[in-house]
Amino acid sequence: MTDGHKLGKTLPDGAGTVPMYALVHGRRTIPLPEGELLIGRGTDCHVVLDSALVSRRHAKLLVTADGVVLVDLGSINGVKVDSQAISGRLLLKVGARISIADELLEFVRLDDERRKSITAPELRRAATLDIRLSDQDEETTMARRRQDRFALLAGLVDKALALGRGAEAEQLLSGTLAEVASDAKAGRLAPDLAEKAARYGLLLANATKKAGWIDYIIDVYSSLNRPLPLDIVDELHGLLRRIPGVSRSGFERYVRALAGASLPPTERFAVRRLEGLLRVLISS
Repeated sequence: MTDGHKLGKTLPDGAGTVPMYALVHGRRTIPLPEGELLIGRGTDCHVVLDSALVSRRHAKLLVTADGVVLVDLGSINGVKVDSQAISGRLLLKVGARISIADELLEFVRLDDERRKSITAPELRRAATLDIRLSDQDEETTMARRRQDRFALLAGLVDKALALGRGAEAEQLLSGTLAEVASDAKAGRLAPDLAEKAARYGLLLANATKKAGWIDYIIDVYSSLNRPLPLDIVDELHGLLRRIPGVSRSGFERYVRALAGASLPPTERFAVRRLEGLLRVLISS
């Protein structure tokens, strides 16, 4: 991880004064010098966020000794403060939780002890600091980032599906769903996110008539070695009759692995339903 210093970037006018406020990102505290600070994905910003959902110039902070104003710069995915979308500018309250697309920041006031501890090099770097996940931060924040991204995209996907724009919905969500599948294979996927991914896989399969989305659902749960929720199994019964080309071998491996696993009674019942679904696939 770099310290974010970039040659040629202009420091805010108040960069030489000891900051009164800061942003907290994960386990990092970033002091905010007085002046105007750009937030975005672009390398010309003072606070650089590496998410693809963040606009090049997403927002800015107007920092003074009297307070900090947050301004949305017309970003595509918006700015929220304490879960409420903002438009224009907003005077931040201490403790406010700022969502820049799928990145979460907390606005804090630095106490006197912390202000005294700020070193001159830290002060000089404050205005040019890149906020990026370190290796240490990544493990503890990955689940939250996946959840935030899904929540952000879900509304857009739902609207696209409601308008019959299956291809658009697929384009919006396919990258995030691919990341979910990778997390499942790596053994770090939360069960609730797996279920959400499976449900959107069903929606995309129904909208696009692509068998690959049914294969996707089976692959995710095969990686988890867990049976699908019963209501998803029921929906798959209908889809398998309408969408040809589902991978029989992948489905069969999944069901056989579950049949040989030690599972509680409720999940054993789900496995029997999956075995019935496999028979439907074989006969179709």
